[in-house]
Amino acid sequence: MSWWMRVKALFKRRQLDRDLEDELAFHLAMREAKNRARDMEGVEARYAARRPFGTLRGSRKRAGKRGASCRWKLVGMICATERERLRRIRGSRGGAFVKVRKKAALVVGILALVVCAELIREYTAPMRGRLKARYDVWRGHYAVLAYGLPPPWRPQYAHLLRERYGIEVRTIALCIVSETLRSYADSYDEVSAAAASHKFGHDVFKECAEVARSQWEQR
Repeated sequence: MSWWMRVKALFKRRQLDRDLEDELAFHLAMREAKNRARDMEGVEARYAARRPFGTLRGSRKRAGKRGASCRWKLVGMICATERERLRRIRGSRGGAFVKVRKKAALVVGILALVVCAELIREYTAPMRGRLKARYDVWRGHYAVLAYGLPPPWRPQYAHLLRERYGIEVRTIALCIVSETLRSYADSYDEVSAAAASHKFGHDVFKECAEVARSQWEQR
């Protein structure tokens, strides 16, 4: 019964604090009334009632220490019970089976982590934009997650312009001169050339690259 009361106390800390405050206030009021019955003044009676208990914060602190000690005792009791249970399993015939099963589960978990790390990758196709694919273990094929041009602030965007339009990295900062293209690229993280052409009616990426090349040649 005491063990169950300790468990309930762990989840009802605020309620116990309020109960402690009410109980302490009740005892202080009773002591103050007794002191006034002994012909003490109001301030003196209140001080004499509070002096044996100390401050309310100190009472809470002492109660908290007792609660903490009870919690640590509860944790220690549970750990001791589990250790005794494991000791009995280790000495029995089923203990060997439990050990083998735990080791097998550990090996399978490590292999699963290694396999998933090798299968789930991000692939970059510089000439066609960004391509993200994930290998579906159950179906046995790759599932495309994202396909399209990378955003302008990514290094893949500079590489794509260099391979497709011949613009070097130092001119990438000058290539985005159109505000419509800038807002479109900022709004869609996976913008593709086909979608941009369909939206604006022409290849805005190529036009922007040509403007950047002409600006660079004028310098």
